[in-house]
Parts: sequence; C-alpha cells; structure tokens
Amino acid sequence: MNRYMYIGLSGIALLIAGFLIYKKIKAQVIDFKAEKITPRVSLVLVVKNNEKILRYAMSRMLRERKDIEEILIMDLGSIDSTLDIIREFMEKDLRVKFLKITHRTITENYFSIIRGQVHGESILVLDLYKLGTENPNVYVPDLFKPLNQVLVKEVPKSDSRIDGSKLLYLDEHERKKNSYVIKEYIVDPIYKIHSSMEKLLGEIKEEDSSLREQTIDVQQYLHRTMKDLNMLLHLISPIENIEGNLDENIIDMFKIYGEEHRISVKCKVLGSRKEFKDSINILILEVIQDLLYTVIQYNLSSNIEVFERYGNRHYNLLFKYDCICDEKALLSPESGLSYYVLHSIQNRLSLVGGKMRIRIKPQWKVNIFIQLPMESATLLKN
Repeated sequence: MNRYMYIGLSGIALLIAGFLIYKKIKAQVIDFKAEKITPRVSLVLVVKNNEKILRYAMSRMLRERKDIEEILIMDLGSIDSTLDIIREFMEKDLRVKFLKITHRTITENYFSIIRGQVHGESILVLDLYKLGTENPNVYVPDLFKPLNQVLVKEVPKSDSRIDGSKLLYLDEHERKKNSYVIKEYIVDPIYKIHSSMEKLLGEIKEEDSSLREQTIDVQQYLHRTMKDLNMLLHLISPIENIEGNLDENIIDMFKIYGEEHRISVKCKVLGSRKEFKDSINILILEVIQDLLYTVIQYNLSSNIEVFERYGNRHYNLLFKYDCICDEKALLSPESGLSYYVLHSIQNRLSLVGGKMRIRIKPQWKVNIFIQLPMESATLLKN
C-alpha cells in the first residue's frame, strides 16, 4: 500500500515539476545592462545679452558634441551683440536655428514653445540668461562650469514624464517648476470651480431637479479630475527630503494609488530592515516613482504589487503587474515601458553596482526585478 502511495506521490511531484519547468521556459527574460543612451538630441539655449557666454558655449558645442541634431537659440530681447553672434553661427552650421521671444511667460516655462520648434527625441534646455544674471561678477569659464559638468556626463538623468513622445532632460529646478505650474494654474483653479459648484448646489431649489443633476455631474467630474491631477502632481514632483525609513516612504507612496484611483496597489516588506544612505533611499524611491507612473500613464495595468526584501548581501525589489497590452506595445516608447525610462533606471542603478531584469510570463504577467549590493547601499559604521 505504501509503495503505491509513494509511486502516486512521485507522479504528482513530477507533474508539478514539469509544469514549473514549462512556465520557466515559456517566460521571456529581458536582462538590461547599463549602456550609453544616444537618442537624437536637440539643444535649446535661452539667452538675453549673453554675448560672451554664448560664443563660448556655441564654439564648444559645435566642436565637441557631434550627437546634437539641432540647436535652437531663444532670445528674450538682447540689445548687445548677442543677435550678431547668433547670425554668425547660423551661417557656419545649418543645425543652428533662431527664435525671438517677444515676452517671457510668468512662470518662465519654455516647454510649450519648445515642443513646436524642435524634433529630437531628447531635449536639453540650458538657461544662459538666468545663469548669467545669478552670477554676474564671475569670470566666464567659471560661470560656465555647470554646463561643463553636464557635458562630461555620459548620460544626463532622463525624464520622459512631461511628454510621452519626447525625452526631456530636466533638473530638480525644472521639476519644481512644472509641479508649481500644475498646482497653481490647473489644480487650484479647478478646486475653486469645484467649491463654487458646491455653493451653487446649495442655492438651487429642490424642484429644479434637472439643473441639480447637471450640477452634481459636473461636480463629480471635477472631483475625479482633481484626484487624477493630484496623482500626476505627486509623481512628477522631485524627491527631496526623506523623513522616516525607506519602507515607510514606499508604503506612503503606494497609499495614494489605491482603489480611489481605480488601481490596486499592494506593497510587502520582507526581511530585517537595514539603514541606507539618503542617496540610495532617493534612488530607490525614484525608480519606483518612474515605474509606477509609467505603468499608470499608459494604462498598462489595474493591479500592481511590490515586494521589498532585505537580504544579507543584497537589497531586492520586485515590481509586478498584469499587463493589458500586446508584446510589441509592452516595451515601446509610445505605449509601454519606455526604452529610455528603463535604460535610464539601469544606468542609475549601475553607478552603485545595481542590476535590473525584466521577466514576461504567460498571460502577460510582468516582473521587474531590481537588486542592489548591501555594501554600497548601507551606511558605513566607524
């Protein structure tokens, strides 16, 4: 009897093992390695009375950066020889274009103008006017040190979250500015309209049911819009100060995107927590922020899970979601996890010895596995 039971259990075990092997073979594994991203680059220079710094910048750009496809110079009303220098470089190089701006927007946000003027996959914006006015008494080569630092980096930190079809290189200042624009000029006015509708609803007589229903419908629409905009605002805002430990920040980030946003987000922490450097905490939160927003932005999934595990040698992060698109759309820049977003993440991870792997299982279950060595992540104890 025991022998038959043993044979039966062995058969079941073999069937289970065969099924697991089949699933592993069927799964598609994408192992991302750090590599230089070389998309078509458009450079935008914002100038006003910057004759010295502009000549220095243009000479260096055209001489050393062959990967720049076009250079758009936006002049804000120069009265020195800046315009003559622009014409000089336009005659020397066909990549140079000129755009005169008659007035500056209140928020100094140039991106609405830029999108219609340049065609590169990547846009690098350098505000020479602001750089010059903030440092008026500094010798020109030292004044241009921030630009030098940008030029020597192989891959600037990328951000594709402002426009899905473009890749914008934005610094922390630009993120703050875009967050400010969304809050002050979109979210707050909608909130005021919503409050006015609330007041109007109280003044409508009960017998006027048609107007009451229409007002309620508009109010509900505005409420949903504010929720979506607040989600966007949270995800494009720069991560600056870390209060509390990493796990608390991750859990807080996911609390915002619960059922009220029509998406199920779960987060689990495994293992004994360890203290990381602030730079590592920010890196991990930025990676989750990038992945979370990209999945939500392209409506790839309604169910996301994150598993965070502290091991003895590695910190592991598993980002899982059920994809609702086909294989071609999964990794395309237009409708999936952007090639540039993924490689930007891997390039940042590689600076601290981190790795990223993507595994696509049957039924379009996608696992993004991220690993960081503990020796480069934890605080050194003296």
